[in-house]
This record gives sequence, structure tokens and C-alpha cells, in this order.
Amino acid sequence: MARSRFIYTLSQVAGMISENLELIEEMTANSDNISEGELVYVSDGSEDGTKGLTRTASKSFKAYLPTSGRGKAVSASSSSRHNAILK
Repeated sequence: MARSRFIYTLSQVAGMISENLELIEEMTANSDNISEGELVYVSDGSEDGTKGLTRTASKSFKAYLPTSGRGKAVSASSSSRHNAILK
């Protein structure tokens, strides 16, 4: 499989999938939630830099999150799945 050449900041990903930036940050805080190589650290001139996600990871987040910008209520099973990823 070809390696993604596009990296999006967490803020960009949140905007692309119409999701809360804080939720994206929480999900990326645990590397078990993301396939290896899909989360990268990007130097932005600051001391800590920032996190970035590949296009594949961005699409995965959109598919995984039950509400991602659709304004639908979260079902019980989706809510359980959502809470499990944050642990």
C-alpha cells in the first residue's frame, strides 16, 4: 500500500469531519487508537510541535465517529464504542 503524502493537523481534521477538536485530541492521545504510521509529530517552530494525521487516519476517524458532523444522536452501542476508544 502506498504511503500517504498528505498530513493534516488535528485542527484541520476536526474541521474536515465537523467534529470537536478536543475529542480528536483525546483520541490521538492514546496511540492504540490509531494505526501505526498514521499519527506523526510535526515541527511547527514551537518547542513541542504539533500532531498530524494522514489522510487515511482522517477518513478512519470520520467513519468511526457516530456523529461526525451529521448531527445525529449517538446510539447506546455507538456511545459505548466511543467511550472505549477514549480509555
